[in-house]
Amino acid sequence: MKAITEHELNAKIIHLIDFLKEKEVIDSKMKLYSDIGILRQSVTKIKQGRICFTVSHIVRICDLYDINPNWIFGFENSNIFRSQTIKNKQLQDVFNDNIKNQYKS
Repeated sequence: MKAITEHELNAKIIHLIDFLKEKEVIDSKMKLYSDIGILRQSVTKIKQGRICFTVSHIVRICDLYDINPNWIFGFENSNIFRSQTIKNKQLQDVFNDNIKNQYKS
């Protein structure tokens, strides 16, 4: 299995945050940023490739939103969420469809 790069990890988390907002799992990105202990300016720097999400940020995202850390780090491709509730399964299916459509060219 190929190791995930810092850039890929950051992009995956940014995409996940956008998805959680789009599907109204979170009320706002700013609330999520506050909950995980990161400033909006730091997220801008992450998007620019200047800094990275810390382990602490990733742990908080996983704990607060039931995200599977193995998915974030690329060890699993299928299960974004730790628990497979009906709602999580539906979100998982939509996320997978979004990814497939994003890479169709």
